[in-house]
Amino acid sequence: MGLIIPKAGKKSSAEAIFEVLSEEWPLSVRELYNKTRRKYALEITYQAIHKKVKEMENSGILKKIDQKYELNLQWVANEKELLLKIEKRYNKESLSLAQVENTGTTNYSFKTPMELARFVIDFATEFPNPENKPTIFKWWSLYPTFSLSDAEYKKMKDAIKLNELYITGNCSTPLDKSLEEEYKKLGAKVQLKSENPQNPDTLVRGDYVCYIYYPPKFRIQWKKYCESKGLQKKLNLVKLLPHLYETNAKFNVIITKNPEVADIVREQVIKAFKKK
Repeated sequence: MGLIIPKAGKKSSAEAIFEVLSEEWPLSVRELYNKTRRKYALEITYQAIHKKVKEMENSGILKKIDQKYELNLQWVANEKELLLKIEKRYNKESLSLAQVENTGTTNYSFKTPMELARFVIDFATEFPNPENKPTIFKWWSLYPTFSLSDAEYKKMKDAIKLNELYITGNCSTPLDKSLEEEYKKLGAKVQLKSENPQNPDTLVRGDYVCYIYYPPKFRIQWKKYCESKGLQKKLNLVKLLPHLYETNAKFNVIITKNPEVADIVREQVIKAFKKK
């Protein structure tokens, strides 16, 4: 039994049980039977309600506590995450593998650096790589891990463990050097001061190539805040963090399925690592 979407009009027994428990809990089967019949005028037997409650428990929708039932909040959280993913796909804020497969190429546009960061993690974990080929991140500047939530950070670590990950960076600011050490400890191969193009960043996973175009002003300011200045030699975190969390611009992304280009990029990057 999957997602339950309550609708107007006559309710199914599952919808009635779901709606009753969304307002009052925990309830026994007898209490659910009485309330669903009274509130929704269900023409149903006690045995039928009991059977439906057990089905919903076995499906993980309901949880039994001391002979009474309530909604399973883990199931609610999973369904909420699914609906949010669907919303983001429709708003072009999240990956849709089907769209890339159907059209060969698809475009996205993000308003903030954090939306983009989550997109990059999704690309590294959700796009297929059946041959377990190395994943490639050709970045202008290394992506800051401290900006991620606990769940996002764990997902990033899991992405690094999926297969070999090669990261190259054009910048070598103090922040880049610090992140280089962190990524290496997590298991990635990292190389700074690579001859990456200034725009776009290029990601490769399996047969898929992703191009990320940054607003020029964002890049200029980012590097400025990350570089050591004078005797202080420290990051300008006072300006760097608002730049990361509060920037509202246009970060354009193109994803294409092109095995030949993916292999060319992969070969070039791996060859550069072997020369070091």
